[in-house]
Amino acid sequence: SPPEYMLPGIHMTSAEVDISEQAQHVTDVEAVFIVPIEFTAFRWYAKRNLYVDYKALFHQEEFLNEWYDRIGNIYAYSIKEQHAGFDIHAFSEELLSDPSQLSIDYWKGLGITHIVSTNSEIVGLEVIAGNEEYYVYRL
Repeated sequence: SPPEYMLPGIHMTSAEVDISEQAQHVTDVEAVFIVPIEFTAFRWYAKRNLYVDYKALFHQEEFLNEWYDRIGNIYAYSIKEQHAGFDIHAFSEELLSDPSQLSIDYWKGLGITHIVSTNSEIVGLEVIAGNEEYYVYRL
């Protein structure tokens, strides 16, 4: 989809912005989310924490090491998968559309409280907000 521009007098809300705003209203400020990799608007509109933000990078070695570990922890993606030609966006979408109970339990152990998914019916999880494309689940 084309990028959204914030111009005076123009108000358009994408499904991503809408679900991000809904997430802000249905969760408390202590919530920690996992969202699809391409969700660049979430932090701004939801005003909620992400366990890892794919695009938020500080170019300091200590931060990059922690960031890389978190990407691997959540999206099961590393240099090995990258060199094999796998796309991290596909890993992200698949993981969040049908997470295993093992993944859910692991995420809870990391302090993650919510996810955003494209699947409207993840077995065993409660949908607390949704629109035509995305759904917020409480873990």
